[in-house]
Amino acid sequence: MSKEIVDPRALAQDFWGNLSSEDFSAPIVSIGQGTGTKGLPGNFIFNSGDEKPELLNCKLIYVKKGRVLYSSKSRSLCGSDDFYKPADRHENKMSIDCATCPLKDWGANETKETIKKQHGLTLVKDLEKPMCHETYNLLMADENCHPFFISFQKSQLKVVSEKLLSRLRMSFGSHAPFLVSFDMSLFKKQGSGVSYYTTVFENFKPLENAEEIDKMTTMYRAWASKAADVLARQYEESDAEYLNKEKNVGEE
Repeated sequence: MSKEIVDPRALAQDFWGNLSSEDFSAPIVSIGQGTGTKGLPGNFIFNSGDEKPELLNCKLIYVKKGRVLYSSKSRSLCGSDDFYKPADRHENKMSIDCATCPLKDWGANETKETIKKQHGLTLVKDLEKPMCHETYNLLMADENCHPFFISFQKSQLKVVSEKLLSRLRMSFGSHAPFLVSFDMSLFKKQGSGVSYYTTVFENFKPLENAEEIDKMTTMYRAWASKAADVLARQYEESDAEYLNKEKNVGEE
């Protein structure tokens, strides 16, 4: 009597498909810069408390371009998860859509000056530059196939575009991006009067281990349709945490 052969990856798809974004979470990773207040400069800083000088055997699961306007207290005042419209989690949206928002434009204008004064944005030094930052939000898996989110802004946008996204598409176009591994490290550079760390992507190679391929395929199927909502929820929770800290400090 023959038995029907069932693809375990298909079963995984059925299993994860029954869960919503509320059932998923992943650490958020930032880059320790000399101007930051968290973690050692030159390390990848996890919001779980871990720090690592490099992240090996990473795989890209999801990427989305967005925007964010920071307060002077490390939380966002406004932002977009899709690059076009402010996210619903922001109560005081700066505009109904990003295309018409003067805060994203180059060149000083009256709206920028008003918002800077109104919210005390002391970190905004040059109103000739856009006040909100274009952002690449990436979901990756580490060497143990554990997911994490990491975001890139400013000069890092070009690095991610040229050294990661274009490399995956042009050099490994016949492979699914989540089945190509690479290493991430940080390189110290000297800017105009300040030093900063930029990300290095290297050692790209397609996955060959069948078990790891199955794990990453399952992870992609689980996360692909939920990553955006999970990230939005986690940033909302992070902003709420910062806001509560500000209120507590103000009441002391």
